[in-house]
Amino acid sequence: MGKALRGLWIVLLILTGFVLLQACATKPAQVAPSAEESLSKPGLYVNSSPAFSVEYPKHWVSDKKQQDTEVLRVVNTNLYKVPSLVVGIDDLEEGAVLENAAKDYIEVVRETNPGTKRFKILSEKRVTLNDDTPAVALTFKWSWSDGMTKLQSAALVIHKEGKIISLIATTILGGDTSLEKLLGMVLSFKFV
Repeated sequence: MGKALRGLWIVLLILTGFVLLQACATKPAQVAPSAEESLSKPGLYVNSSPAFSVEYPKHWVSDKKQQDTEVLRVVNTNLYKVPSLVVGIDDLEEGAVLENAAKDYIEVVRETNPGTKRFKILSEKRVTLNDDTPAVALTFKWSWSDGMTKLQSAALVIHKEGKIISLIATTILGGDTSLEKLLGMVLSFKFV
């Protein structure tokens, strides 16, 4: 009986080894990439809900988001991280109207960047997006909280299906990137 028991143990060890080998050889389940990860690529951000895309320079990199409402924050790779592009989505406040979007947006920028001042709207225009959604495009200049850094920004504000979608591209006033380029960037927004 000793030989039979020893033989049984050997068979059990071989079977256990085989099972362990099979478990190690099995690939772990792959996590499917999010819609944003699978469709976005350098220079193009694609959001899943609401479904839209926006283009920016391919060499820009992701930066740490500073607000819970931000879905994208990309910056140039220089020391100062300018220009930058920030896209945010939030619930639309009851009673908010597109006609007041520029003024309301400036107020949000002021509130989320304490100490900023001297906001001056340079242009404001109602635009129609690719799916006929109306939006407001604006350009403005302002002073950073240090009181010395002068900035210029282009923004696009969209009200759609109970959400406010905002894009802001910012650089240093008088920098290499013109307001027209910044405006072109935010106006690359498309519903998909």
